[in-house]
Amino acid sequence: MTDLYETTLDRVDAWWRAANHVAAGLPGGTRAGVAAVTLTYAHLNRVIVRRQQRIRFVLGVRDGMAALDAVARLEGTRAGDPPTGGFAPTGGRSYALAYAVGLALDEPGLTVAALVDEDEAVSAWQARSLHDPLIDGAVLPILYQPSMTADQVRAEFRARGWEPVEIGSGIGPADTDELHRCFAAALYLALDQIAALTAAAAAKQPVRQVRWPMLVLRVPAGWPPADVIPVDWFDTDGRLIAEVARAAPTGDLRMSADW
Repeated sequence: MTDLYETTLDRVDAWWRAANHVAAGLPGGTRAGVAAVTLTYAHLNRVIVRRQQRIRFVLGVRDGMAALDAVARLEGTRAGDPPTGGFAPTGGRSYALAYAVGLALDEPGLTVAALVDEDEAVSAWQARSLHDPLIDGAVLPILYQPSMTADQVRAEFRARGWEPVEIGSGIGPADTDELHRCFAAALYLALDQIAALTAAAAAKQPVRQVRWPMLVLRVPAGWPPADVIPVDWFDTDGRLIAEVARAAPTGDLRMSADW
């Protein structure tokens, strides 16, 4: 198989599709929920590979649980048993964000990405006030499929100290390429903002009314589209081939290595 993925999002897309393929045979979740988790995970992996950045993942969306097992299998950290730690247990509904803040405390240089939905406890969003950028890592909330409009989300979360960055608004169910581009751009923007705010705190530079970034992921009805992956993406032992597997980090940088 020719390696066509070196400088594009094609490799991320291939890894994401492979993860969805594996998850389809596992219990736990809906098709859209699982695909949203694997999409988020694939793009976080892209950042880890490119920047060698320490990132951990917390899941607070119950209908995407099968994705955790699938990505762990692709990364080689689980052969058959489902993940048992490192993420908020049983889906972490209502408290995943608070759990993520706890993981980031006293861990400078670490970013904890938390995929949550509107059932997340209101008090969890206030946990950011416990965060000290001088001694703690950062938390990046990713709000999945809110019922609120973009304006409502902005008003709601800016008042709580967060700056929402929208992903997926207006994208059709078949336009996964555009969704990949939007996700990649939004994630880099958010992580760069986190780095800038952390650096400003370290330099003791005054920043007026600091708001930390959060992402808002909206996927259209009917997404993801039906898909059949190439048979040669997996070897005879069922492992992902190297050309696709390089979309994910290795060793201790694998997010599933902590589970």
